[in-house]
Amino acid sequence: MTDFVTLTCPSCGGKLQITNDLDRFACRFCGNEFAVRRGSGTVSLSPVIESIRSVKTGVDKATVELSVIRLQNEITELQSTGKSFRSKRNNLFRLLLVEIPLFFMLILSMSLSKLLETLTMIIMLVFLVIVITIQSSLSKNLKLVNEEIRDKKNKINKLLKSA
Repeated sequence: MTDFVTLTCPSCGGKLQITNDLDRFACRFCGNEFAVRRGSGTVSLSPVIESIRSVKTGVDKATVELSVIRLQNEITELQSTGKSFRSKRNNLFRLLLVEIPLFFMLILSMSLSKLLETLTMIIMLVFLVIVITIQSSLSKNLKLVNEEIRDKKNKINKLLKSA
C-alpha cells in the first residue's frame, strides 16, 4: 500500500503527490486549490471553486425556502387584517342600511319642534358622512391588503420558479 498517489495538476500539469490524509491542498506550482475526491479505488481532483458552487446552490435553495415561508406567514397576517376590515365594513353597511333609517324614522315620528327636527337631521347627516367616510377608508385599505397579498403570492411563484 502506497503512502501517496501521484497525479497531474489539472491547471498547470505539474506533478503532484497526494498523501492519504489530505482532503484539500494547493498546487505547489500554480497555487490553485483542489479538493481530493476518493471513491471506489480512485482518487481525483476537483477545483475548490466547484465545491463552493455546490455550497452556494444549497445556500440559495435554503434562502428560497426561508423566503417562501416568510412570505406565506406575511400573507396569513394580511388575510387576517383583510378579514377584520371586511367585518368592520359590513358592520358599517348594517348601520347605514338598518339602524340609521330606523333612528331617523323614530325622530320624525316623535313630532318634535321644527328646531329639534332640523338639529336632529343635521346631526344625522354629519353622522352619515362620517360613517360613509370610514366605510370608504376601510374599502381602500382592504383593496391595498388584497394587492399586497397578490404581490407576495407572485413573489413566491417567482422564487419557486428560480429554485
